[in-house]
Amino acid sequence: MKLETRHPRAPFPAGYSMIELVVVVGLIVVMAAVAIPNITGYLRTYKIRGATQQVSGEIQTARNKAIVKNTNQGVAFAILDANSYRFGVLDDDENPPPAVVGRGLAPLRDLPAGVVFVPAATTPFFGVGFDRLGRRCQLASSGCAAAQTAVTMCTPSDTRCTDKAAGNYLDTDPLDTTTIRVRVRDEATGLERVIRIATGGRVLNQK
Repeated sequence: MKLETRHPRAPFPAGYSMIELVVVVGLIVVMAAVAIPNITGYLRTYKIRGATQQVSGEIQTARNKAIVKNTNQGVAFAILDANSYRFGVLDDDENPPPAVVGRGLAPLRDLPAGVVFVPAATTPFFGVGFDRLGRRCQLASSGCAAAQTAVTMCTPSDTRCTDKAAGNYLDTDPLDTTTIRVRVRDEATGLERVIRIATGGRVLNQK
């Protein structure tokens, strides 16, 4: 009877043993158990942080616009309802007589779905203004954005201006009454972030 022998250089049969598979699956389970809580926490804060950066970026753009255009009357940033906001240049040469509704206004912006502005608690404002030097200026004062302009920043074509509750969403910071704050909240998680606007016009995000 002739016995078959394997050639010395012939490869071993391909495949994994049951022990190897169990070890690999176990490692995957351990890594997932470590990573999932971190991923969940990141996803919870991702949306609210993105919304905060979006709003603060628009406020900074309004400030830069006031500086670049060397505006006489200033630039106003206004929150129109619980999720809509925009800024507008108030100079006459941006909207010369006869005035045209909507001219001088930046595009209407919306917060991400599920994120809203938190109503003001103390000393509420309709909006905030910046002068030609980029300083935050008192509303309704000479040479700066007037409070009443905020309520006229919603044109008839802006149907999204009233899809959420209108109201006052800017107020003074109780910890520093020289600072104006804007708060945004994720409705699903209840997480909040604060944007602060200093007297000099600097825009500060909550870390």
